[in-house]
Amino acid sequence: MLVVCVEVLTSSSQLVSLHQLEAYTTYDVYAEACTSAGCTRGPSLSLTTSSDLPMNLSAAVVHNVKSTSLQLLWSDPLVSNGHILRSATTSLHCDATIT
Repeated sequence: MLVVCVEVLTSSSQLVSLHQLEAYTTYDVYAEACTSAGCTRGPSLSLTTSSDLPMNLSAAVVHNVKSTSLQLLWSDPLVSNGHILRSATTSLHCDATIT
C-alpha cells in the first residue's frame, strides 16, 4: 500500500483531485476535518487505479536457431501496470529482390 498525503489548508468545496498516481495501484483514501480543538477522520476507502500499458519490456533473446525454426525467450515487463492478459510475437518475412 502506498500512502499519499494531500493537505488542503482552505477549501470552499469538498472536492480534491489527486494527480500523478501510479497505474494499477491500490490506495486508501479518507477525508479529515480539523478545527482548533483537533481533527476527526472519516472512514477510509480502498480503491485501485485503472490499468495502463505495460512498461520496460525487455528485448527477446533468440535460442536454438535451426534451418526452419528458432526459439524466442523474453521476460515479463518490469512494470506490468495491470494484469498481463497475453503475450504475442509477430513474424515478418521479407522476400525482396534488390536490383
